[in-house]
Amino acid sequence: MRWGEAKISRLLAVRAGSAFTFAAVSPGEQTAPGQVTAQELRNVYRIEQMDAATRVYGVAGDPIAHGDTWLSRNVPTILNSDAYKKGGALFIVWDEADNGDGPIGMIVLSPFAKGNGYSNSIHYTHGSTLRTFEEIFGVTPLLGDAANQTDLSDLFAVFP
Repeated sequence: MRWGEAKISRLLAVRAGSAFTFAAVSPGEQTAPGQVTAQELRNVYRIEQMDAATRVYGVAGDPIAHGDTWLSRNVPTILNSDAYKKGGALFIVWDEADNGDGPIGMIVLSPFAKGNGYSNSIHYTHGSTLRTFEEIFGVTPLLGDAANQTDLSDLFAVFP
């Protein structure tokens, strides 16, 4: 998933095995540039038929500054929200790894994170992020490749 004007990244998340993507409820209610409506995802892009076998030809995102601008405008609001202060977490995840699906770059901000510049050398993938979300929200069985991945529990002092 990525922010910006490229609709294709909202579709590729599902193709890559993500359990979710972002869509506006109706026209005019988009929360980010390039966001399509749920109806468009279903009727135009046939999102429910998309899977790992769906062919994709040539994808490029430009400029990267779109994501940086979104972060600079929205991270302070998120960190000052009641939801975040009451145990929320913000996962800032790089779209791609240097090679394949991992390791991926990630910054995790949370009152429950280990903090103090903690880092590790565990090989995390997008499936690790999905597995962690599923564990936090009690989703079972684990979807797709998430069952085979390491969760992000090592990044937290307290983990559900």
